[in-house]
Amino acid sequence: MTVKNRVFSEKPYPNWTAVGVNWLAGFDLEIKVIARVPDAGEARKLQAA
Repeated sequence: MTVKNRVFSEKPYPNWTAVGVNWLAGFDLEIKVIARVPDAGEARKLQAA
């Protein structure tokens, strides 16, 4: 958390997930995450449902 506090020292803070992955030592691993913001029309459809 020391690094997080140093890198993200001012609000608004981004989403942050820290996971212990010691068991992955020695493996090549790539995690890809894609987030998107729905357009206004799609957001209205989701709220109506």
